[in-house]
Amino acid sequence: MDRADTSLAVLQAEIRSGDTRSMPLAGLVLWSVAAVVGLFVGDATFAYTVLIGTGVIFPLGLLISRARGRSMLTDSAANPLTNLFLLNIVIVAALWPIAIIGSQGGQPTLVVLFAAIMLGLIWIPWGWTADDPVGLRHGLGRVVGKLRGLLLCACSLHRQCDLRRRRPGPHLLPDLYAAGLTRS
Repeated sequence: MDRADTSLAVLQAEIRSGDTRSMPLAGLVLWSVAAVVGLFVGDATFAYTVLIGTGVIFPLGLLISRARGRSMLTDSAANPLTNLFLLNIVIVAALWPIAIIGSQGGQPTLVVLFAAIMLGLIWIPWGWTADDPVGLRHGLGRVVGKLRGLLLCACSLHRQCDLRRRRPGPHLLPDLYAAGLTRS
């Protein structure tokens, strides 16, 4: 179907009419599980738990969407804004090697920091595609919150940082905010 004559407002309304809450709910599950796991494992195991968990968010979001009787993608598959947003997810995924390579130098903190920031930043293009200010607020809130946590920990790239002082519990708040305030 040719969508060239469809207005941006109509395309954004189509995005909002789909299931926009399943992804933040999936993120809430990831960071909740990570917070509990983080209490019992070392930094490297915790970092790899977060790394693997980030790959679970999208499929878990699809399952949550299905369980809620909604459709996260099929309703808006023909919408070019959906395709644009999915390309942004590919960009984030393509940047993962930076965190993985950085963590090989004995800094598993970089994996967790990268996950928290990049999974927050993906909300900015989502907010634009859905014309929902929650996306920008959630994305910037997560970045500022994570960087604040890093600074409070007084981490230095020259020494190992104790991740137990900065478990992802604070990330539950932005996900609760996003799940509760998105427009659909």
